[in-house]
Order: sequence, then structure tokens, then C-alpha cells
Amino acid sequence: MTQFWIAARGAVLKDFAFVLLGVVFIVLYSFRDLRSLVDLVKTRGARRGDLTLAKSSETMTLVRGFEGFETKTVGLQKDRDVFRTQTLGALRKELESGRKPPYDFDCTLVRTDINNFTQVFSSSDRPHFMHAINELFVGLTQIVSRYGGFVYEFIGDEALFYFKDENHENSAAVAIAALRDIDALCMRISARTQSEAGYLLRIKSSVSGGTLCFGPLVDAYVLSGAPLIESVRMLSHVDDKSENSVIFDESIAEQISIVCRSQHQKIVMLKGLKGARSLATLDSYSTLSQVLQAEKSGALKLTKYFRADDHIAAILDFVSARNGLAKSADLNHVVAHFRNFTVGKSSNEIQSAYANCLRHILKSDDEDSSNSFVLASLVSAATHLLTKDEWSAEVRSLILACLKHADRRVVANALDVFSVFEVEAADRLFTELSGHNDNRILSNLLVKEGKRDWSKKTSRKLKQMLRSESPYARASGLFAVGEIAKFQKDSDEISFSANSELQDLIETTLQLSADSDYMVAKQASAALAKISSSRNAA
Repeated sequence: MTQFWIAARGAVLKDFAFVLLGVVFIVLYSFRDLRSLVDLVKTRGARRGDLTLAKSSETMTLVRGFEGFETKTVGLQKDRDVFRTQTLGALRKELESGRKPPYDFDCTLVRTDINNFTQVFSSSDRPHFMHAINELFVGLTQIVSRYGGFVYEFIGDEALFYFKDENHENSAAVAIAALRDIDALCMRISARTQSEAGYLLRIKSSVSGGTLCFGPLVDAYVLSGAPLIESVRMLSHVDDKSENSVIFDESIAEQISIVCRSQHQKIVMLKGLKGARSLATLDSYSTLSQVLQAEKSGALKLTKYFRADDHIAAILDFVSARNGLAKSADLNHVVAHFRNFTVGKSSNEIQSAYANCLRHILKSDDEDSSNSFVLASLVSAATHLLTKDEWSAEVRSLILACLKHADRRVVANALDVFSVFEVEAADRLFTELSGHNDNRILSNLLVKEGKRDWSKKTSRKLKQMLRSESPYARASGLFAVGEIAKFQKDSDEISFSANSELQDLIETTLQLSADSDYMVAKQASAALAKISSSRNAA
């Protein structure tokens, strides 16, 4: 009897196992399309609205929902692209800032007006004149961008642009520096218009500091505030229109004295504004040669106010000539300013000066290791001073040589440069250096891996860095998390939100923003700011 029950129990267990396996198989088979859909949700850039994915009515409902969502997303992206082409940089920047209008910001606003526009337009070759005006405004846009400003709008013969206080130590001085380059551009165009069509091109500009408000008006978003009114009223007090001129309230004369000399003009009442105003005009601009000849730490800091092509070339030549003679810290400060530049249109002049300077610093670095700071800053400057048109074989070979440098900063910055100018070459270089244990280089490697193809391996390495006892490792890991998360969110917000591993890292980043180490807390806050300012941010 006992043997019978033992045999029966074995048969029952065997049957139960078969039934259980059958149930598991049926469940897995029934939900195989749902599992595939879940994987697609986590995959960046995947098409989730493909109806062939659905094998059940439930999954078909989900797929059709995704299809409708993706169709709507594509339509919104097309609308955004059209909107971007029709909107100037200032409005795009404000709308994509992530801040909810209305909000205020302090800035220095410039209004530039073409002198005698109506007269020249009526009496000269109109196509020729309008071509000159377009050339001036295109160049003005590039100059304003290079100085970190924003063009608000063009109104007939006027251009309005501004420089935010939050982005500049002295926004008024930056505005004057930009006007110096705009005036120089105007004079170059005028020399040609005079010889070709017999007319001069002259401009007048007013500079006004204060608070602007960005907010809705009717069915659009606009800027409003006292500087807009003041700039118009001040221009009406410009008497001499035969030369380029700049007028401003005398209260900012001390602020801009580092870049120009001014003289008192008159005391006036500005229409619609309370109180008398003391107006001043610009007498002369400071020159780069004056700054470089002073060769003092305080004076060399003023090189950041000189960003024209010939200025940049002269500064690079100065660094080459004074390397080994001037203090490395002072030269590094000069070169480090290039990281704040935005050169959308470069030149052969800059490319040649950059290559010569980099070659000289590389050679001298073999003899004096203190130059490593200058070299690291100079390598990093490549992505700010050069465009892909200036990425020559000569510059490439010099940056490639930097990959063999003993200083980790130089190597890391060289990798960054290749990742901008040569993506495929950068991939190979990153693979070759994958075993590197330096925090800075490892961080850059993880950013590259995380942007290319997110994996558990990347997640595990980032967790190790964020949990490290070394504050340098934690800070480097936070930098990588911020870069990867921003990229993932910008490229596909669905996969970004569904990536539980990345979301856990962001949560850890939030916790580290209160870290006792200032460097770590600052890097965590910077990483969170990158994510929140992503273009898809609400």
C-alpha cells in the first residue's frame, strides 16, 4: 500500500509539473508581444506605434495609443522647427528656458539704428542698399552671439539686442565691446558701398540698463520694460549722423570705463519718463594693444572683451610670445576666457593662430610642466574657437598628440574635442582608453557610452562613482549623469522616463546636492540644472 501511494504521489507531482510548465508557456506566449512593447518603451528612438507588434487585442490597444502619440509628436516637432526658423534667438532662448512667463530679468539693452535710412533708400540703388543692410544685420547677429547676447528683433532699420546680467559680470561693458565690433563691421561695409554705389553707411546706438519682463501679450510673447522706452528716447537726442555714435545714460559711464572713454553730452527730459537724465556719448574705444601692453593680471582679464577674429588671433599670438615669460596663471586666465566664446563663424586667421599657439605650448610643455594648465585650457578652446571648416589636418595632429600627454586634463579635453569634430575617431579613441582609471577620463568615457547605448554596465559604473568615498569620483560621476540624462531626455523623453536605472541615478544626484563636500554639492546642482533646462522640460 505504501509503495502504491509513493508511486501515485510521484505521478501527481509529475503531472503537476507538466501542467505548471504548460501554464507558464501559455502565459509567456500570450504576453510575448507585451514584453516586446515594454522593451521598446525603454529603447531610445524606437518606433512604438508599429501595428505588427500586436498579437493580442490588449496590446493592439496600447500600440494604437503609441501610434497616435508618435504621430502627434512628429507633427509638433515639425511645427517647432518652423517656429524656430521664424523666431529670433532671444525669443527662442526665453521660450525654451524652462521658466514660466511672465518673469523679469536684468540686462543691458542696445538699440542700433541706421542713419538716414529713408533718404538713402529713396535715392540709391535699392537692391544694393538692402544687400548691405542684410550683410550688416547678419554680421551683427554673429557678433552679438559671440559676446553671449541675444537679438530680440529687427524693426525696419533698427536692431534690438541685449546681454543678461546673470550671464555677465558686467553686461554694460560687454554691450559696448560688441558695439565696437559692430561699428568696425559697419565701416568695412561702408567703404565698399561708397566705392560701389556712392553712399555711406552709418549707425547710431543707444545703451540702456534695467529690468525687462518676458510675458504674454495678445497671442504672442514679448519683452517689455523701461529700457525699451529709454533706448528710443535717447536715440532722438543724437545730433551728428555723419559718423557712428553711441549714446547712454551717464550713470553707467563708470561701468563701461574699462572698455571705452566717454564724454558728457547734455541733460535732457526723456519723453514719457520721470526726472532729468544726464546723457553721455562714447568718445573712443579701448584697444586690445593697450590691454596686452599693460601685461598685468588685472589688465589681461579684460581680453574677454575682445572677440573679433583679429582680436582672437592677436591674443593667441600674445600667449605664444609670452609663454615662459609671463606667469602661467595669467596666461591660463586669458586662454580660459575662450571657453565662454561662441564662434559660429570662424576664419582661417583664427585657425592659423590657434595651430601656431598650440604647437608652441606643446613644445614648451616638454620643458616646463607648469604649462599643463595653459595647454589643457587651450585644447578645450578648440571647440569654442573653431568650426568644422577650420578642423584642419594640422590642428588634428596637434590635438592627437595631446592624447599622449601625462596630464589627465589635457587628455580628457583632447577626447572632448575629437567627440565634437570627429565622432567616429572619438569612438575608437574611447574604446582604446576604456580601461583608464582616472576619474575625469572615466567620466567622459561613461558619457560617451551612455549617449551611444545605455547599458547596465554603464549604470553600474556610474553607481560606483556616486557611492565612492572620493569626492573627486563623486563629482566626476555627477557630471556624467547630468550629461547623459540631458541627452536622453532631449532625444526621447519616453525612454528617459521609463529608464528606471537612470531615474535612480537622478534621485541619487538629488540627494548629493546636499553633500557635505562643496564641490560634490555644486556638481550635483549643476547636473540637476542641465536636466531641468532640457529643451523638452515643461
